[in-house]
Amino acid sequence: MAALAAVLFSWIQVEQASTELRISDAGQITNRFNSAITNLGAKSEPVRIGGIYALHRILQDSPRDNVAVTSVLSAYIRERAPLSPKKQPRANKADISAALTVLASRPESFW
Repeated sequence: MAALAAVLFSWIQVEQASTELRISDAGQITNRFNSAITNLGAKSEPVRIGGIYALHRILQDSPRDNVAVTSVLSAYIRERAPLSPKKQPRANKADISAALTVLASRPESFW
């Protein structure tokens, strides 16, 4: 009876640890996402490109965030490279290219 109780207690502890790990991972993804979004608004092009590739890493690490990352990068491209030449700000081809590359390289499971 004591052995059964010990196994049950150990199983409960493993389940709690697993739950805490999932919560921690979700928090880290959220922090990474927020940092990447902040980088997209930077004046420095290399910082913006770093934010774009940070979002790419989130695409790889967190399938459930693929829709959010795709939406953010799509909005970024629409804002930075609008179709109307009258509204187009100074084009930053490197960051637009990086964003398009990330969108094109989404995991096949996304499609």
